[in-house]
Amino acid sequence: MVRSFAAVAVFAACLVAADAANIASSLQHKNTILERLQLEGQLEAGIPDLYFDKQILDHGHDNCGGNTTAYWKQRYHVNDEFYGGAGSPVFLYIHGENVAEPGYITSKGMHVVKMAQTHKALLVALEHRFYGKSQPTSDMSDENLKYLSADNAIGDIATFQDFFVANRNISAASPWVAFGGSYPGMLAAWTKLQLPKRFVGSVASSAPIDLVADFHQYADIVGRGLKQYGGDECLNTLREGLKQVHALVESKDAADAATFQKLFKPCTAFGSEMDKMLFEQSIMGTYQGFAQGNDYEKYALKQACADLTAKNGLTPLEKVAKINQLSWNPATPDDNCSASDYINQYVIWLKKTETDTVNIYRQWTYQTCAEFAQVP
Repeated sequence: MVRSFAAVAVFAACLVAADAANIASSLQHKNTILERLQLEGQLEAGIPDLYFDKQILDHGHDNCGGNTTAYWKQRYHVNDEFYGGAGSPVFLYIHGENVAEPGYITSKGMHVVKMAQTHKALLVALEHRFYGKSQPTSDMSDENLKYLSADNAIGDIATFQDFFVANRNISAASPWVAFGGSYPGMLAAWTKLQLPKRFVGSVASSAPIDLVADFHQYADIVGRGLKQYGGDECLNTLREGLKQVHALVESKDAADAATFQKLFKPCTAFGSEMDKMLFEQSIMGTYQGFAQGNDYEKYALKQACADLTAKNGLTPLEKVAKINQLSWNPATPDDNCSASDYINQYVIWLKKTETDTVNIYRQWTYQTCAEFAQVP
């Protein structure tokens, strides 16, 4: 995700693209791959954190020599369980907007681990700058986040590779392959493109490298998934339900306002168009989450379509409201509500400039909006 889109409208569109009713928790990173492996009993760990303490802060300016280069400490992991020795390949697992956990390159259910076992490869995983414990600056102020970019991440890979080859005495005959999925998949593809003499190939899974500002293709895939599990009836019921939700949001009628309050229980009354956008995206974002976590979540596309197509006398609007309420905590009914306050339920989390080694609130929103013009 490399080119910058500075328009305020694009930035606003990015900010409202959260994917659950609880906006704060939707920005809290979930290691979904590792969660799936844990559920399947395939999660393994047991390797230590390692650090490269001479990573360059600004590859665009600081790597030209002289005495002004700023350095920082970057975390990485190594698994040599399958390594065949000199001349065997090195598989670099590129992390993205997540905390780097050892399980990514130790768990037997991971594709990169299976490939390493087959090809006797050395497994290396590099944490992305500004995520997890790889923090290049003292905080995440605007001034410092300018160093958060895909170009700098690729620069990190090249600098780290030089260090690792020298530190581990890796043979020049050992071919390197970059692995990644989603945003890291984009980095894997771009790494091969920009560093063709360093990497013989890349495995770029689910990598949306053809970037567009109006990323409707994401919703197209969600719709395709719904249709796969519930046919046209499922997709059409959701489509009609979302239309009815929008009509309620825009209605000035007192009866409609009462229906909206009963079915969705907004946390606060709408005070701006951004509040409305946040609410509607939180509803649609639920189904995006079903599609993205469909391979292991207990409630996903299949279950959602069963509820959307159920012959229970509910209208499409009521069915959408019922599914929305699944995220509510029955133990605290008075605290349950639907996101409707753009400032206090979303923007406030993005204003936190303190270093965060667990969540991705500010970093990922900055990166997607500054470089990619989308929040997939």
